[in-house]
Amino acid sequence: MTVARALPQWVREYRPATGLEGMFSRPHVAAAALFDDYPGFDSFTDDAVRRPAAQTLVPYIPYEGQET
Repeated sequence: MTVARALPQWVREYRPATGLEGMFSRPHVAAAALFDDYPGFDSFTDDAVRRPAAQTLVPYIPYEGQET
């Protein structure tokens, strides 16, 4: 899965550490879409962002123009 760079520039946090950063993370939004039945507010809590499954998946969700 590749997340298109067409998303707004402010959606740029690559490795979120908090729920707020998760809201602006292309990879975390993609992970939430895969792991949560219906992504919503609960997908962007600190605990949800820090869950091991989501953190493990982040490196595997590159996006076009990714800065490494």
